[in-house]
Amino acid sequence: MRRFHFLKKLIIALIVATIGFYNYTFAADSIVEALTTGKFNLLLNYRFVHVDDPTTLKGAYASTLRTVIGYETGHFYGFGINFEL
Repeated sequence: MRRFHFLKKLIIALIVATIGFYNYTFAADSIVEALTTGKFNLLLNYRFVHVDDPTTLKGAYASTLRTVIGYETGHFYGFGINFEL
């Protein structure tokens, strides 16, 4: 009985995802519209690392900031482009 309940939920989730995907993939009517209706992305990822090496007298510290700037186009017949720097 539990297995049937799980499969029922899985099938419903797949149907809902497919309907949502179908409506989303054909959002733009032309290539120009798909290129101009995109969105800009910015990702900032800060990381601090400390290494305590027993072979040296001092530990090492590193502080980095990973920055990703990008642009994601709108979808045209299921295809889109994501540019990142």
